[in-house]
Amino acid sequence: MNNSAVSALDEAHAIYTDPDSIARRAKSNGARICGYIGSDVPEELILAAGYVPIRVRGDAYQPLAHGDRYGHLAEPVTRSILARLADGTYDYLDALIIDHSIDAHALLFFNLRQVRLMLPEVRLPRLHFFDLLHLSHLTTERYNRDRVRELADTLGRWSGCAISDEAISREIASGNAHRAALAEVAGLRSGQPPRLSGSDALALIGCAMLMPRRDFAHLLKGIVHDVQSQPPLHGRRLFITGSNHESPDLYRAIEQKGSVIVGDDHDWGDRYFADPLDETAHWIDAITDRAMFGAPAAAKYGLAERIKYITDRVGETGAEMLLSINRSGDDAALWEFPDLKAALERGGIACARVEHVPYDNTAAQAVENMLGELR
Repeated sequence: MNNSAVSALDEAHAIYTDPDSIARRAKSNGARICGYIGSDVPEELILAAGYVPIRVRGDAYQPLAHGDRYGHLAEPVTRSILARLADGTYDYLDALIIDHSIDAHALLFFNLRQVRLMLPEVRLPRLHFFDLLHLSHLTTERYNRDRVRELADTLGRWSGCAISDEAISREIASGNAHRAALAEVAGLRSGQPPRLSGSDALALIGCAMLMPRRDFAHLLKGIVHDVQSQPPLHGRRLFITGSNHESPDLYRAIEQKGSVIVGDDHDWGDRYFADPLDETAHWIDAITDRAMFGAPAAAKYGLAERIKYITDRVGETGAEMLLSINRSGDDAALWEFPDLKAALERGGIACARVEHVPYDNTAAQAVENMLGELR
């Protein structure tokens, strides 16, 4: 690997590990920062309102020092996010949008609202709950259209000026170009042969949600150009499903066992850039339809849609094995695994599952132990 590629990948991993410094730098240069929690929040509306979107995440390596002072949340990632919002990690946020992609996010919003009322010494940004639903009904689509419009109006009010249709359309076109660039990255790790590791791809995709778009485009362009000339990777081609991954540590543990991660199915991976918005439709329809009918997550869609989506993705990536990694407190993917296993094994694809993975610094070892047993 040449020095420029090493430097670019190292920079991507550094930003992915600690994005707050680059967000604070943008803030010091006059940017307004809008955080968001969940995969349903449309970055296009945040950008059209003049904010830099930054996805908020937990930290599995930081113990929770506050106990239940800010309310109890059973889901570990959301509990960690609450702690980070309360301890000042995200004090650079001007605003925060929380979606309803999982029920724990609704509880987080209600807790934060109560913290604001009862504990004024805790600095929190402006809050908005984006209550998008995922039932396949006309009434649900109408409700969701109203929520998309409501979000645009809220962002416009926060920014001091209503968002124009033209500004949103520009950001939709820019967002589709952003997704296309990330799809090029996916091609580098799912190619025959792969030239980009799963952990490197995860860091790059994560950076897309954690830094200003212009800075990310410059970073990505250099990496894509350089990695194309790198030597191929060899090993069992693996597709990852199950819980979200906010850190490359589990991917690294898997790669150290000789596998090459050629694709994945979670919100911090390939699903982030799947499904461009329809630039010919009205922006309310385009944003609503992508959220409702795009790449399906286990917690939001039925079994048939999930089985078809994952089996198609496994075929597209040329994976030889599927691994479902399921974190404690996140059981949605466990329900689909028996049917998914049956469908894939008919086509000669091996399947394995790791359950009850902790959300702490022992997670990588737990997955590594399971992979050792499979061998």
